[in-house]
Amino acid sequence: MNSFLDMNSNDVCFIGICGKSGMGKTTLARFVFDKIRNQFEVCSFLENVKEVSKACGLETLQEQLLCDISKGALRGTDQIKGMVLNLPPNEEQEELNAEPFSKMNKLKLLKICKLHLPCLSNLSNELLLLEWHEYPLKSLPKSF
Repeated sequence: MNSFLDMNSNDVCFIGICGKSGMGKTTLARFVFDKIRNQFEVCSFLENVKEVSKACGLETLQEQLLCDISKGALRGTDQIKGMVLNLPPNEEQEELNAEPFSKMNKLKLLKICKLHLPCLSNLSNELLLLEWHEYPLKSLPKSF
């Protein structure tokens, strides 16, 4: 695992952790997170995403993420440069409020998986990479 986490190497961008329920995926992810978190200016670890999203909605997770990456003093969405939204498989499709994305002026990377964002029409002109699995429209917005 340490060789994969060599932060001096540009070869590793993501590490996938797969397995059945109860095998310790979250424990391993938390261990890795705790080991490398000091190498980043800001970071966040969201646990129990499926359970929290069902009980409280995705906006609760969105608020926690924004609070974590702003170190408790919310600087605003205009400071966010990259975001990966990837939810675990769920019977019903989750939906987030798209309005905060219109305020992310510095957003350069956006990856969306298993999530529906209605009326997402205003994205940053700085956006360099957009990856959206199951994009709901036939074409990109005209303003893109």
